[in-house]
Amino acid sequence: MVECRARSGLTKRLIVCGLWAMGLVAVGQHAGFAAVALALPAVSQAEDAVDRPAGLKASWWTLWQDTPEILQRLQDNRGQRSQRELDAIRERRVGSYEREHRNVLRELQPLVTTAQESTFEVINPTYWAAMGTVITADGYAVTKASELEQDQPIKARFGPNRTVNATLVRIDTENDVALLKLDEGTYQPIQLATADPLPGQVLLSPGVREPIMAMGVCSCEARTLLRRNRGQIGVMPQEAPEGIAVYRVQSAAFRAGLRDGDIIMSVQGREVKKVPEFVSLIRKYQPGDELVVKTKRGDEVLDFRVRLSNVRNLGGEAPRFEAMNLLGSINSQRANAFPWALQHDSPLLPEQCGGPLVNLSGQVVGMNIARAGRTASYALTGEHLREVLKGLQIPGWETATATIVP
Repeated sequence: MVECRARSGLTKRLIVCGLWAMGLVAVGQHAGFAAVALALPAVSQAEDAVDRPAGLKASWWTLWQDTPEILQRLQDNRGQRSQRELDAIRERRVGSYEREHRNVLRELQPLVTTAQESTFEVINPTYWAAMGTVITADGYAVTKASELEQDQPIKARFGPNRTVNATLVRIDTENDVALLKLDEGTYQPIQLATADPLPGQVLLSPGVREPIMAMGVCSCEARTLLRRNRGQIGVMPQEAPEGIAVYRVQSAAFRAGLRDGDIIMSVQGREVKKVPEFVSLIRKYQPGDELVVKTKRGDEVLDFRVRLSNVRNLGGEAPRFEAMNLLGSINSQRANAFPWALQHDSPLLPEQCGGPLVNLSGQVVGMNIARAGRTASYALTGEHLREVLKGLQIPGWETATATIVP
């Protein structure tokens, strides 16, 4: 039995939450079936007692063996996952023993007061698509690019009584960062810290509807994620007289509408005749990129918009790993392949990415950029974000934004 003498109720709660989280990580690392068992309640236990989706009623053996089909259903929040399942994840009741409980987050609210003034929800075109972060006092801001519908109107919602129009200026595709210009006005820009968080440090994600959307712990030091993922279309290609015939269609291609026997004639306007040519062309794109695929089905010629999905380089284990990694979470459209990012375990939703990440000193140490799995969210570090902002060529940014020296 561990006895802890804490100076305050908050400290006690953080200790309990930390011990619980370490136990969860240990179980997830050493017992695959146990990890699935822990994740399933998060899918099925909603506050309004939503029934578990029919696909999750199978036996453990069926669940384990049937991962390609489950992956196809779980992989995208705009695809094959049932609405009840997604609602259950979003509306899951947070237990009083969890670090996300409102009583814990309430005591931490003063730490994010300043950063919250620089945080807004990106409404695009009529729904909450991402979070945004104000960079300059005259209204330049950044958000997560791959969650935007670029040809639709964009608004920035700072609260129930303040919503302004926003214009898309440019995009840094490599880092998945979009630069926005808000309507004329005076805004509160963030102040970026120079030091990166260290593993074990508590991190907070300020929001608009709630002062703190999520709390997590830095999992490891910042690193490159470029070699970990590449975009996947999800077909078995075979050469045909008119292009590339596809079979075993799943993942991104299935969600877009392609089916077995379809013949892909071109990708992004480029004709494809040979399988190596087709594969090389797909590999040029990142997870989350949307490609126009011209396809022949019988006598019809159809255009499909295929948003490439994430696949880790795990060979035959990839579908099983991805299915387990998606249980209890909704991953971002682009969840990997970032040049430099830190990992933390805050349980963010895709629309909660794009806003600032704050440490317990109230300093902005990065920008949340993706939800990547059950226990993984990614953020661009403060130092790396500064380089990204330089590349976006924001007028007056260097002089308008202060840097906190630790």
